[in-house]
Amino acid sequence: MVPKVTHLLIIGWRGTEPTFIEMFKKARKKPRYKLVVSGSRESAEEVSGNLAALGRFDVSEQTFSDFTQTDELRDFLNRGAIEPAG
Repeated sequence: MVPKVTHLLIIGWRGTEPTFIEMFKKARKKPRYKLVVSGSRESAEEVSGNLAALGRFDVSEQTFSDFTQTDELRDFLNRGAIEPAG
């Protein structure tokens, strides 16, 4: 299923597990939309650096609790969605 992943949301994880990164490398397809949510922007940037092999990640300014209560989560999940004709 890894080649079908379009959105990758990393929450409170350091991103240092080689097996995880290798799954995406072997699939030869990187998720188009990637976001890291951590305890702070600085720690999210560190995780983004740890996962650099998967491409550039956006990083959230929010902690996870705050993230779930803002439009940032909804906006991330809706990236790439086709708007209905109207």
